[in-house]
Amino acid sequence: MWTLWKTQNSRLLLDDSGWSQRRPTVDDLVWTAVYVRHLQVTDFRSWPHADLALEPGTSVLVGANGQGKTNLVEAIGYAATLGSHRVSSDAPLVRDGAQRAVVRTAVVNHGRELLVELEINPGKANRARINRM
Repeated sequence: MWTLWKTQNSRLLLDDSGWSQRRPTVDDLVWTAVYVRHLQVTDFRSWPHADLALEPGTSVLVGANGQGKTNLVEAIGYAATLGSHRVSSDAPLVRDGAQRAVVRTAVVNHGRELLVELEINPGKANRARINRM
C-alpha cells in the first residue's frame, strides 16, 4: 500500500519498506484521503429520508432535474462546514412541514471512522453529536 505525501519540492511515496523518491503513477496510488462512507438524511430539503452507502473515490448522482441530487451534496457540505453554500440561514434546509432535519455521516480518514450527527432546528440551537452509537 502506498501513501502519497506532498512536500514543497517533491512528492514522496511511503510504502511498507520505507520512503521512495520516485514520482508516483496512477497505478501506485491508493486513495487515503478522507471520504464519506455513509450519508443519511431525515427531513433535509426535499428528502423525507435518504440513506446512501458510498465508496472511496468518485460518486455520481444521476436523476432528472429537481429530484434532490444537489440536496444530498449540500448535506455532505453541511456536515463538513456547518453551513450551506446555497442559503444563509438554516430554515430552508428543513423540509416543509417538518420541525427539524437530521444529517448523519460516517467519515473515514486513514481507516479511522468518525460518526457525525447534526440536528438542524430552525429558530433554535442546532445540535451536533460525534461518535454516538
